[in-house]
Amino acid sequence: MENNNENLNSEQKMAEVKAWLAYADNLTKYGVMPRYPNEIEVDEYMAKTAVAQASKILEWAKGVIIK
Repeated sequence: MENNNENLNSEQKMAEVKAWLAYADNLTKYGVMPRYPNEIEVDEYMAKTAVAQASKILEWAKGVIIK
C-alpha cells in the first residue's frame, strides 16, 4: 500500500515538474539576447504573460525550498 502511495506521489511530482518546465520553455525566449538586432521587441501581452509565469515559478520554487 505504501509503495502505491510513493508511486502516486512520484507521478504527481513528475507531472508538476513537467508543467513547470513548460512554463520555463515559454520564458526562455525572453532570457536570450539575439546577436542582431540589439533590441528585442515584445508586445505587452507577452511581457505580462512572461511575468505572470515567472511569478508562478518563483512561488513554486519557494514552496519546494521551504518544505
